[in-house]
Amino acid sequence: VPVIYDSSTNRFISDSQTIIAYLDAQYPEPPLFPPGTRALQMAFIDTNGFALQAAIAPLLIPLSLTVATPRNIARVKYNVERYQKQPYAEPTAEQREEHLREMLAAFDRLAGWLNANGEGSIFFTGERVSNVDVFVMSSVMWIERVAGKESSIWKALMEANGGRWAKLRATFEPWVSSPAEAKD
Repeated sequence: VPVIYDSSTNRFISDSQTIIAYLDAQYPEPPLFPPGTRALQMAFIDTNGFALQAAIAPLLIPLSLTVATPRNIARVKYNVERYQKQPYAEPTAEQREEHLREMLAAFDRLAGWLNANGEGSIFFTGERVSNVDVFVMSSVMWIERVAGKESSIWKALMEANGGRWAKLRATFEPWVSSPAEAKD
């Protein structure tokens, strides 16, 4: 579950869309939904954003289970089994490679759309961060936090599309802290 802490208001906020609504209300400039883009951004997330996360999940769920509590392991396995309509099984090496290719293909699709804003563009609405960019960044952060910066998954993503996702990650650095930093 994504969580932010706003030190200026001493508030923790969780859930992606609740966070976005909070940020837009608390810090209206620049808007995460530039005028006239809210419907398009929400449609994009509903149709393509969740497809991105579905491409990432087969790689990250097994890794998540190595650090989860027993209760969470049972809950995640139950949900995976419900979604896949079959018992949970650890992916084979070949399946992990295929999942990595599928994840990179999902990011390739995003890069293709971003190129409509100019080769190497990293924001969906042009020069400013929008809700869609935050959504994509949450997927990038999910990979970073679960797979780790030393993993082949992370390294492949950071090299993909000419380093576009590394540039996006670097752009968000001022707003990102590690879980340990958030506790301080």
